[in-house]
Amino acid sequence: MINCKGVKEMTREELKEQIDELMGQYADEEIDGDTYAQKMMESTTSAQNDKTRLLNNK
Repeated sequence: MINCKGVKEMTREELKEQIDELMGQYADEEIDGDTYAQKMMESTTSAQNDKTRLLNNK
């Protein structure tokens, strides 16, 4: 989703897709536990930051 300032924000569905992808990679042993945890933190932090920016711009 692009906000009114032209910045791409992650939607709830995009976050779910990223998490599902990470879970699948971990389950298939494509990534290890440390990588899984790091990428999960990055994804959720990015989504939280998008939500904070959205709320602050209202």
